[in-house]
Amino acid sequence: MVGIQTAAGMAKPKKARGGEANWIYMIKQDGSQTVSPTDLEVLDQPFVDLKAEKDRLSEEQAQYVLTNEQIQRDLATLAKDNAKCTERLESFQSDRKQISDEERKEVEMYFVKTRKEWKTRKAKDCTGRQFDDMWGAIMEGYPGNPKSLKEKLWIETDKAVGVDLSWHPLEGHHP
Repeated sequence: MVGIQTAAGMAKPKKARGGEANWIYMIKQDGSQTVSPTDLEVLDQPFVDLKAEKDRLSEEQAQYVLTNEQIQRDLATLAKDNAKCTERLESFQSDRKQISDEERKEVEMYFVKTRKEWKTRKAKDCTGRQFDDMWGAIMEGYPGNPKSLKEKLWIETDKAVGVDLSWHPLEGHHP
């Protein structure tokens, strides 16, 4: 009988007669512990947090739902954009003039202005000469090949790439 009590967690088993030689032992479970309300709250907290997260995400998703008016407005804007793009595509396919005369003149004026500024700087020869002077000072103590160092540092000079300042594509002549 002590072995059964030990197995049953020291609860006292009850004897019940089952048949001629059969005995059934039942253990009372009245002494089992119940979970306290604070323990239940701790166990329920992850579920409460997940429900709050689900509700928050549902509200955020509802903010991104468009009304019929917004959808109609967006469709109208997209239809206009589509029409413009279709018109441009047709102009490209039909070999019509792609830019207006005003746009072409604006680009030409910008090109002439920047070319003039570049030629002025080059005529003063301050940038080229300054670079050559600095490069010479650097290369005095450099043991390697100056050309390979320029390639390694991605340095290109006007002379090395063959820049010709006398040619102007808009004037249509080349010396």
